[in-house]
Amino acid sequence: WPPTPRGLAADPALISLFELEKALYELRYELGNRVDWAQVPLQGILALIGAAAAPTPTPSLPDTPA
Repeated sequence: WPPTPRGLAADPALISLFELEKALYELRYELGNRVDWAQVPLQGILALIGAAAAPTPTPSLPDTPA
């Protein structure tokens, strides 16, 4: 209980859409309230869309003579 429409629970694409929608909502919340935590929902979003959630390398500055 409560009853669900026939086939709704068996539709993985619809469930994935709801998961992505929730993760995007969480990202928006974190960006507005706790920017340091934005990486948590962002990693979830990347996982949901199939991207690798590896950190982006920071480019190094070229050596300059002193």
